[in-house]
Order: sequence, then C-alpha cells, then structure tokens
Amino acid sequence: EPLALRLRAALLQQFLSRREGQETLEGLPRLTEVLEGSRSEYSIGTALMGWEAQARWSAAFKAVFGPPEAEDRPYVLDLGGGRMIQCHPDLVYPEFVVEFKSVHPEKYAYARVRPFYVHLEQLRAYLLATGKPLGYLLYEDRGTGEVVVWEIPADPSVADRLRESLDNLARTTQDEDENLQEEVQL
Repeated sequence: EPLALRLRAALLQQFLSRREGQETLEGLPRLTEVLEGSRSEYSIGTALMGWEAQARWSAAFKAVFGPPEAEDRPYVLDLGGGRMIQCHPDLVYPEFVVEFKSVHPEKYAYARVRPFYVHLEQLRAYLLATGKPLGYLLYEDRGTGEVVVWEIPADPSVADRLRESLDNLARTTQDEDENLQEEVQL
C-alpha cells in the first residue's frame, strides 16, 4: 500500500475519532447549521487542515494566556420559546473567546479586509452563550500561513438574527420532509 494512502487513512481515522469524541448535545442543532441554513456536511480534507491550524494556534494561546476555562466544549444558547442552539467555541478564557479559521488564500484576501459575516455571527453567538464581552477571530491563510486577527465586541442583537435563522431552518426542514413524503407516496 503506497505511503500516501496509508497517511490519508491514518489522518481520516484521527479526524473521525476526534469528531466521535467531541461532546455534543443530542437534539440541538449546531450553530453552524443555523447560520448556513441547512445541516452542514464536513469535508474531511478541509476539516483536517482546520484542525491542524486550530491545534497550533490553540497551543500558542495557551503558552501566552495559560489554560482556557473551556476548549471546544458545547455551550447552550437559549434563544427563548424552546429554541436552543449548541455552540462550540474553540477557546474560552475568563475575559474573551477565541475562534480560529483556516481559509483558502482567495478567501484570506477578503478576510484581511473584513471578517466574513457568518464568522462574525458565529463569534457573537459564542460571546452570548458564554457571557463574555469580547472575542477574537483569527484567520490563517492556508497557503502562506499569514494571520489576521479581528477583535469583536459582544452584540446581543445576534439573538434576534439567530431566532430568525432557526425559524427559517425549521421551515426549510419541514418543507423538505413534506416533499420527501410526497415523493414516497408517488
């Protein structure tokens, strides 16, 4: 078996075991699903690159700031009316939250000028869920390793936007279920 195939298999196994070991809250949608408008699928290659960057930057933050109070564990964001979302911030410190993003060079060109809206909303939701006043959004260019960091203050109005997104997701899911039932009956 060629080395490249063995390496890919080993990385895939490592990624899958990490995903299986991640604490999740059954029955609650993940924040990324709500922000993206559907059940998100993970590209294993992209996830591995992001995981490697996250591990590297996480170690750097720990060396400077010490151990975080939480690392990649779920928080529940209660939006009222029985609407709850699970959030998994990368690092949570007493005064701030850190979210790492490893992006393609073309996307990094944009992130150098301004953070992506979906990432802003993600970090703002993490701030609301953790009760922290400040967050840092760190983008790394996958091609060059260049980094830009954005400081983002908490914004409680994110809850209204997330409620709307969650309601839209519920309607979309219901419509998809009804369409599937109609297809099955045909």
